Amino acid sequence: MPLTAGDRLGPYEIVAPLGAGGMGEVYRARDSRLGRDVAIKALPAEFAQDPERLARFEREARLLASLSHPNIAGIHGLEEVAGHRHLVLEFVEGESLAERLARGPLPPEEAIEVCRQVAAGVEAAHENGVIHRDLKPGNIMLTPSGAVKVLDFGLAKGGATSASNPNLSASPTMTHATGAGMLLGTAAYMSPEQARGKAVDRRTDVWSFGCVLYECLAGRQAFEGETVSDLIARILEREPDWSAIPAATPPRVVELLRRCLTKDATLRLRDIGEARIALAAPAADARTAATHAAAVGRPARAWFVPAIVAVLAVIATAAVLLAIRPSHPAGPVRRFRVPVPGLSQHFWAPLALTRDGRTLAYEANDRIWIRRLDQSDAVEVPGSKRGRSPFWSWDQGTLCFAADKKLWAFTPGAEQPREICDIPESGEIVGGAWSADGRIVMAVWRSGLYEVPSAGGDVRVSLPIDSSIVDFHGPSFLPDGRTLLLLVHDKGDRAVAVVEGNPPRLKRVYEASRWNEVSYSRTGHLLGTAVEGMGPGSEIWAVPFSASSRRVTGPAFRVLDGARLANTSSDGLLVAYAEPPSPLGQLIWRRRDGAEETIGEPQTGLSGPSLSPDGRRVAYATEQDGNSDIWVQDLARGTRTRITSSPIDEVQPSWSPDGSRLFYTATQGVGHIDIVAIGSDGGGTPDTLAHGYQPVVSPDGRNLAYMVDNKGNGDLWVLPLNGGGAAKPILATPAAETSPSFSPDGRWLAYVSDESGSEQVYIRRFPEGDLRAQVSVKGGSWPRWTRRGDGIYYAKGDTLMLVAVGTGPRPTLGLPHLMLVIPAHMPGAPADADPDGVRFIAARQAAPPEPPSLLFVENWFEEFRKR
Repeated sequence: MPLTAGDRLGPYEIVAPLGAGGMGEVYRARDSRLGRDVAIKALPAEFAQDPERLARFEREARLLASLSHPNIAGIHGLEEVAGHRHLVLEFVEGESLAERLARGPLPPEEAIEVCRQVAAGVEAAHENGVIHRDLKPGNIMLTPSGAVKVLDFGLAKGGATSASNPNLSASPTMTHATGAGMLLGTAAYMSPEQARGKAVDRRTDVWSFGCVLYECLAGRQAFEGETVSDLIARILEREPDWSAIPAATPPRVVELLRRCLTKDATLRLRDIGEARIALAAPAADARTAATHAAAVGRPARAWFVPAIVAVLAVIATAAVLLAIRPSHPAGPVRRFRVPVPGLSQHFWAPLALTRDGRTLAYEANDRIWIRRLDQSDAVEVPGSKRGRSPFWSWDQGTLCFAADKKLWAFTPGAEQPREICDIPESGEIVGGAWSADGRIVMAVWRSGLYEVPSAGGDVRVSLPIDSSIVDFHGPSFLPDGRTLLLLVHDKGDRAVAVVEGNPPRLKRVYEASRWNEVSYSRTGHLLGTAVEGMGPGSEIWAVPFSASSRRVTGPAFRVLDGARLANTSSDGLLVAYAEPPSPLGQLIWRRRDGAEETIGEPQTGLSGPSLSPDGRRVAYATEQDGNSDIWVQDLARGTRTRITSSPIDEVQPSWSPDGSRLFYTATQGVGHIDIVAIGSDGGGTPDTLAHGYQPVVSPDGRNLAYMVDNKGNGDLWVLPLNGGGAAKPILATPAAETSPSFSPDGRWLAYVSDESGSEQVYIRRFPEGDLRAQVSVKGGSWPRWTRRGDGIYYAKGDTLMLVAVGTGPRPTLGLPHLMLVIPAHMPGAPADADPDGVRFIAARQAAPPEPPSLLFVENWFEEFRKR
């Protein structure tokens, strides 16, 4: 049904036609309700004649309407008038990229920025399961403000759609078009698998994106032909004319193009997010080369530092940093952050850089990866599933790692690693080192230092822990290849130490209570990660240190914020773990039927929502001024009160039974973690009660239960309140017990234990402890009792499970069943129940968190020369 100016579709008045295509005619219209312009797409008449096809289209329209991104033109609605369906779309001012390219190619910098925004929009669609399938310059709008919008997801399909169940998007626009220009214009961007009629996935959009990027740079299509058959033949059989790419194009962009336009989909760039990050990286290639060519007295060197990023999946890996660096530390300091999804985030030696700075090993996605920094791809170490703590041999040719309670050695190029030995005691190590004379030293978790010949053989104790030492962490050898450097964890404190002599002797050289790891830099410094509290905020500090005399020679100073696990090479490269910013959290009410209502505004690092006994207030922790504080929000009035404002982290709030006081965890670093009480209105002086975590008060107000760290395992303790006696353990076993929760009658305590090998929820009679039962079946955490005491709900991934509980002489338990789904909840306890038992207060992510990153700092030594 053609539309003319003045026609109305509900609140929309047609202004003028905008164009037509295979998926229908498009008109500009005015929304009389909201006073805005929109685009109306009138769908072909055959839709109304095919109910099944129409139903599929409406499902896809709902899926596409869920996309919300500044680089995607959105769908506002779906209208029906006289049996005809019309899509209401965002109206985008400006010109299409096709119109702009008709005037010639874009300058490389402009092409990179335009295509970066295109990649960002398509990436957002892919993350929501939507494949565009018809990406081309005609579907990309350039707005006057410089923003880029991807249009016409009308051919998109959900990523999970089966190829055997075709829908309206089963073929590209060319199957509906009538003009040769439309045929050629769309077919030119088809992927080889699309041209062959095979099932497609998001990699078909990666190919089309590559075609768009090529055309922006070259000013012509990557594949051309007089007929559709000629064009498809060229797509399937020929390479683009790479000589048409301008010489000024950064090498990283040319490399990206080649990876996008690889005909074999299994070898193609797997995720368009990698393209977005590569295009967002500084175009330093040519600038760096010119700097070196002009340097007086030094030969010119080619620098090639693309930031083609890595989505390190179980199947494939991609880039961290592509670098050819000079052999001597000179030139300006340069920093690169490279997101690496799946990168291990624990403190215990997940990174290992060779001394020459040419090769990096790291943990990601529960495996070990090796990355030569002059190559574009990481390589998974075979047999490294569940691999931990990689470290290099003294000659830098062999990588060691721990997996499945064994120590392994792998030489790049070999088919499989070789077994060196069984790891004694706990079977877990927290770092290892290979000496110049072929000894391997392992720091075994909570056990001591052990040695084994690098060729394998008997394992012997090198240095046991004693009554004052809890653990050794992260050993490495100083430049002499004989003296061992490590971190000693005493009870409540930490120190940097060296191990020397035969028999080995431990010598403390620096008290470092806030450090979590240590390494040696050839600038003559110890580098350590200092932490504040339990959240983000790591800092890398340096202490002047003489490797020959084994002593500190000056005061410590901070060198990097928001980073940890520093590895340095002899030529001035530093690689560290760069902390992502704290995620943005949103308080919500969520009902059992899935209905959701937001509470207040999103807040950084929001965690641990805890409802007051009357359900009228919620206490939670959120980050402000660089650390975490406790806040209370009045749910009826919407007002917020800041309860704590000290320079330390305060988290995990819980209420007294009468709601007058709050108990929380205050942490100043390792060994300085306390349970503190304060008035729930913020008044009065904070009262430090005990050392520990996760406080919870019994319903009668007489006892405080909490967790205490006991050499890496959690024990549960109870402190009688109001002068009732000293604190004492109530559950101290070789397993880790955490997350206590009292039943409403105070006679039972729910908690989490890993005694079975995985975390499960249990209950135990309090205070006797003589009866207990397992509540969860297939894992659980953060248990809470229902307000009536007739059940326990606990977290399992993004779900809350509920188990009915009868607490007679002996507990009786029902089967777990799903009670609530809380997608993408924030860390910590996911939810607390309202007294009505119908809705729950929770904290979920307000935006997807950023992936962890590797920080590369080139010419790192220059930082110390300046000091």
